[in-house]
Amino acid sequence: MPDYTPDHHAEELLRRCLLRVTLAARGRSPELDRSLDTLKQAVVDRSDLEAALEELSSTLLRMDAPPEPAASTPPAPDHSWLERLAGRLGTSREQMNDSGLGEALRVQLQAILGALTLPETLHARHAVLRQAADQPMRPDQLPPLLKATADLIREAASLESTRLELFLSEVADQLDHIHRFLHSHDRNNRQDDEECRELNANISNRVEAIRASMEDASDPWALRSVIGEQLSGIIQHLDYYERCRSSRQETLDAAMEDLNRQLASSETELENLRRNLALEQRLAELDPLTELPNRQAYDRRLQKEIEHSRREGVPLSLLVGDVDGFKGINDRFGHQTGDRVLRSVASVLQANVRQTDLLARYGGEEFVVILPGADRALASQLGERLRSAMASQPFHAGEKRVPVTISFGVAVFRETDTPETLFARGDEAMYRAKNLGRNRVVPEQGKKH
Repeated sequence: MPDYTPDHHAEELLRRCLLRVTLAARGRSPELDRSLDTLKQAVVDRSDLEAALEELSSTLLRMDAPPEPAASTPPAPDHSWLERLAGRLGTSREQMNDSGLGEALRVQLQAILGALTLPETLHARHAVLRQAADQPMRPDQLPPLLKATADLIREAASLESTRLELFLSEVADQLDHIHRFLHSHDRNNRQDDEECRELNANISNRVEAIRASMEDASDPWALRSVIGEQLSGIIQHLDYYERCRSSRQETLDAAMEDLNRQLASSETELENLRRNLALEQRLAELDPLTELPNRQAYDRRLQKEIEHSRREGVPLSLLVGDVDGFKGINDRFGHQTGDRVLRSVASVLQANVRQTDLLARYGGEEFVVILPGADRALASQLGERLRSAMASQPFHAGEKRVPVTISFGVAVFRETDTPETLFARGDEAMYRAKNLGRNRVVPEQGKKH
């Protein structure tokens, strides 16, 4: 499972959205297909995305130009790509026009900006970008907004990196304090050993001098004087050694006290940093609008459940849900009402999932539910419970009642699945639920589990 930086989630979501658009919009014209292929390759290779978007914008502008008079009536255009986009946006093909592709990208960018969790210092820029993304725009106006969004994400990642570097710097300083103390203590021990050896040598020399004097002395009074002198020297050496040892001990005690004080201070700072990092980790996996787990938390949990299902042979299913007609709610009642709808949907769904399930906001108006231990039949039943609870929940915009429903697709884990293939089948089933009339639960097509 790859590690996620704070910007990885949003960039990956943008990348997936662009890939979906390139697939959905194909077949309209050879020129557009070539531009879409260039964009798709840039997204996959993570190369010059801005140049690819500019080429796509230029192509769309050329397509918007009045066509040259033709001698014969051209064949009817293939509108299947518009139908697929319309299904995703909660509208009809007839309501989509040549600016529909730009609108689709704008709506997806809205979802990305809404899902971002950013430091407080970036909130003002984030609000400006969200406000810009709420306004209708031409396709050629999108590249600067996309670039500004990418710059914002990169700056957020840099701030997160700075906080981590501060934590590591505090750890390094603490280890350096300990290293200096141990080095000083070792140096003092070596010096003490040397002085102890020197003291022993001095005492031995003076005792030997006393012994020699006793053997050679003929005058007891002279011997007494020699012995007294040697004993005085021994006492002086012992006093000097004790003074040096006491001085080193005082230095060591002071260094130990200073180290303890620094360690206590560092421990407090480290504990604060640990708490902040843990809080940021929790917030990094929490959608700020709905307070549900976000895409990053979903990715981590799904990978874990897939490994468990593959290892233990237990069933695993995934619900992919999308609020019906959400774009119309946003357009009619405004962005704040749309946010209230998403919070209400999250609350109703959360109240009706099992304790073992994980409900997460995937992005925009799309939600996912990981269902450990659920086969196709149970997953469909659980999806129907969520759909029914949502359909019966009253929601009002002012005095007007607004019907809010959700469509679910059901996918069941297969042995060869990856997180991406499992989600893709659930996403496809959800689109079929939309095309069949919305407000329903549709299992994936193909083999039953």
